[in-house]
Amino acid sequence: MRLVISVSLAGLLGVGAGCKNAHASPQTAATPAVTPPAVTPPVRPVAPEPPVGFEVEMYGTLLENVKAPRYIAYLSPSPCDVKTLATTYVKALAHPDPATPKRTFYLEPVALVGERQFLCGAALDRTGKQVLAFGSYPKNPIIFEAPEKGEDDADIKGLDFKITKLAKAVSISFDRF
Repeated sequence: MRLVISVSLAGLLGVGAGCKNAHASPQTAATPAVTPPAVTPPVRPVAPEPPVGFEVEMYGTLLENVKAPRYIAYLSPSPCDVKTLATTYVKALAHPDPATPKRTFYLEPVALVGERQFLCGAALDRTGKQVLAFGSYPKNPIIFEAPEKGEDDADIKGLDFKITKLAKAVSISFDRF
């Protein structure tokens, strides 16, 4: 003999067919519906955009009182100093032609807005290992400003400065220039 018991889910829950909420238990049927609080997604920090560099076209002349086989004009983040020339980081370098009457130079570094650089110049011997004359732009440091609207690069002209003959040549330990 088999006994089959048939029980409905509604019967187990004690809910009648006439109830408004046929799927709710008697405990939850009387409980008002609660709206869950709105979930605000977490705010992801936005990384700042990396600074954008721009080209600067720099024109000037080394005014010298010494004739030399080689001349250099360069930009450095540190003040011009002939004693540290061999180890100074050089951002941009130009080699004015010693055969021309004027030692004009042209530098084209990539710069950031507000970046500070020092413009320096030197006269070198033929090997590039002896500094014969040295100088710096009198309005150093140069602080770069953004190009005019609609322009791709900034122009700085009239960067003329004197390099003065040294009492004694300063050796650079390696051929850097």
